Amino acid sequence: MKTKSKYWIILLLFLFSFIGNGQNALTAGFPYGGLGEMSVDFWDDTLESRVSAPEDWPWQTEITFNPIGSVSHYYGIELIFQEDLILDELDDTDISADQEGVGSLTPRGGAFEYNNSTYPHWIRAVFNDATHTHSSNKITLTINGGGLITLPSSPGAYNINLNIYQVGSDYIWDEDTKEDVGALSYIVGDNNVIISATVDPTLSLDLSSNTCDFGTFDPNNYNTCGYYTTVSTNAAGGYTEYFQQDHKLKISGGHEMADVGEYGDWLAIGTETYGFVYLNDPSDTAECATYDGTSGTETVWVDPISDDEIGINTVAEPVSDSIFSYCHGLTISSTTPAGIYSQAITVTVIGNF
Repeated sequence: MKTKSKYWIILLLFLFSFIGNGQNALTAGFPYGGLGEMSVDFWDDTLESRVSAPEDWPWQTEITFNPIGSVSHYYGIELIFQEDLILDELDDTDISADQEGVGSLTPRGGAFEYNNSTYPHWIRAVFNDATHTHSSNKITLTINGGGLITLPSSPGAYNINLNIYQVGSDYIWDEDTKEDVGALSYIVGDNNVIISATVDPTLSLDLSSNTCDFGTFDPNNYNTCGYYTTVSTNAAGGYTEYFQQDHKLKISGGHEMADVGEYGDWLAIGTETYGFVYLNDPSDTAECATYDGTSGTETVWVDPISDDEIGINTVAEPVSDSIFSYCHGLTISSTTPAGIYSQAITVTVIGNF
């Protein structure tokens, strides 16, 4: 793709996207504490590789969260599964809970409650022995057995929400005291992780000056003026710089300066000749000025300036602050008509994206 900028800056917008599978950590708070982390892992029957293919049956599902503050027998924990995640029939031995530094956690009544008859499916428990002393340690809920959870049939991101209730001594699930933390399980077909990204393309053009002033012409010397462009772009193919005059250097409605006859001609003192030379070294702008007001034979060589757009400079890779210099040179004769001479030069940059 080529993008053209005449004396201005071009900016385009691209997107970054990431699709993957694995763990996700989010944070939220609840009364007297909070949750510092939540993650979900679906394991195969070897318990060494994660599964994430559509409609797969994890052999073991681990849901881990990290409490911040007290998680005691007054707190109820509820897992809510997005409708696309299907919870099968569970026995008392299919679900277990452990906390680092504590060991096995026993839910009130000795069993987890669950619902898989209506959507959304959920699991609940009020722990008797999650203590304040160890409340900052991670708690892991494990569902053991193939087919107890069925992953969604379509690739995408699906939620398991963890809700915390302050149930109180009467074990009442109170909506007013509920806080929730969501964990995203990325389900990608065939266990592929697809990563893609784009980088915003950039192209900028700056001129060192908007004027190139010869001053008063001197028939006995060379007359020069110079300027340079600075280009930056991240286009893979770099950029091309073009140069074009609106008309010959002339008096408005009057005399036109004579161009040099061909590319690489020398300016000749005492004759009317005009042209320019383009230079890659930024210091050449200063060098151009050193010829102004000087004389000599075959000292300044220039090319004619065309009414057509000329491809003047090409850089074939991304660049930052690439400088390109222009030097205009002119000599006049004793019969060059008096007057104010002018022309406009347009510099165009095309980014080769």
